[in-house]
Amino acid sequence: MSSSSGIYRQEAVDHYQRGLQDEGSLLRISPNWTGWMYWVLLSVVGFSLLFLCTGRIHEYASGPAVVRAGGRWELTAQAGGIITAIDVQTGDSVTQGQVLVRFFGAEELARLEELDREFQRALLETLRDPARESSRQYLSTLRTQREQARAKLDLRTLRAPRSGTVSDIRVRAGMHLSPGELVLALVAEQPHFFVTALLPGRFGPRLVPGQELRIELIGYQYAHQTCIVQNVASEVIGPSEVRRYLGPEIGDAIGVSGPVVLVEAALAGPFFEADDRTHEYRHAMLGQAEVRVDSETILTSLVPGLKFFTERDV
Repeated sequence: MSSSSGIYRQEAVDHYQRGLQDEGSLLRISPNWTGWMYWVLLSVVGFSLLFLCTGRIHEYASGPAVVRAGGRWELTAQAGGIITAIDVQTGDSVTQGQVLVRFFGAEELARLEELDREFQRALLETLRDPARESSRQYLSTLRTQREQARAKLDLRTLRAPRSGTVSDIRVRAGMHLSPGELVLALVAEQPHFFVTALLPGRFGPRLVPGQELRIELIGYQYAHQTCIVQNVASEVIGPSEVRRYLGPEIGDAIGVSGPVVLVEAALAGPFFEADDRTHEYRHAMLGQAEVRVDSETILTSLVPGLKFFTERDV
């Protein structure tokens, strides 16, 4: 072995030099997944901030609602009495002036016939002696009484105030009715339907025509019908006034415990879709209605002070 090669083997020298190069390097103990997890967390934070700024929270005014038929006329008893005959059936088309229901009127008829006979006798007396003033005055009095008796007899017959279709008969022959009680209803040949919603009174100032109203009819879950608000009552009313407005047939079916404001919206047509089938609206169908009255971002909801910058007038 030559002296120029030194006393150490070349392999030992190379190993020693490699050790000097590695001296002071960092200790690598982090697993590989920490690198990409960092970017995942950064993406989640960025998405959350974007969602807070763009996502919105809506506030709704909700309450019970009832479907009502336009062009519907409810006929009530003008005088109390016993029903003797019903001349129509549900679904019949009637014309103006047609007799619908007859009440017992034997007393009124007898009175009218008596006045007719008395009027004929007074008329003959007047014709025999036209100059007799008392006969003419008595004849005039009988004429007035006969007209009043005929008017009372007419009250014993319920006639159609206009042409239409009989939709609902609430009485039967032999039933005794008091004045003002519902007898039957007439509807137009092509009725239109609208919704009357009873929304909490505190939302009154924030309800205006043109807003979107959504109604879900009872018995047809998830079959939402959308329409546009047309009228908003200017005053808030209580439960008793609600029952009076809706009438006895509907008012008792809707539970209202506080002040409400009445909102009306027209339905698109006489039919609606539910459960892949077409159904026809019926008067007095009940449901739940809601109208969106406010909307704000999630960020302003969590930090209300930001509304000063986002909602101030420009």
